[in-house]
Amino acid sequence: DGRIPLYHFDLYRIDSVVELAELGFDDYIGGDGLAVVEWADRIAATAWDLSHLTLALTVLGPRSRLIAACAQGARAVAWVQTCKG
Repeated sequence: DGRIPLYHFDLYRIDSVVELAELGFDDYIGGDGLAVVEWADRIAATAWDLSHLTLALTVLGPRSRLIAACAQGARAVAWVQTCKG
């Protein structure tokens, strides 16, 4: 339970936009919740044309990670601005 619903999608074994649609992906994307999509690059970027935040994680060491974020679209940019406080 939290402030907003969280939906997790792991696209590692998904091979097509059709397969993604069969899983009901569109029912969760763009709604009131937060959808976290791992391996999003496995499906063409044209599969969804929505505001989104892309996070890239780089392993720097056994206990160290670098996270780079890129906001695309008005909703994602506004969300990042509210997080900056």
